[in-house]
Amino acid sequence: LMAARLTGRHIEPQGPIETEAARRLADDLDSDK
Repeated sequence: LMAARLTGRHIEPQGPIETEAARRLADDLDSDK
């Protein structure tokens, strides 16, 4: 997920672990602004 985000690609998370990782990453990116 992180590599996809860095390249600007959008990938749907597969399963609860990836969903939680994507949510935390989005929260971290939002807090940096």
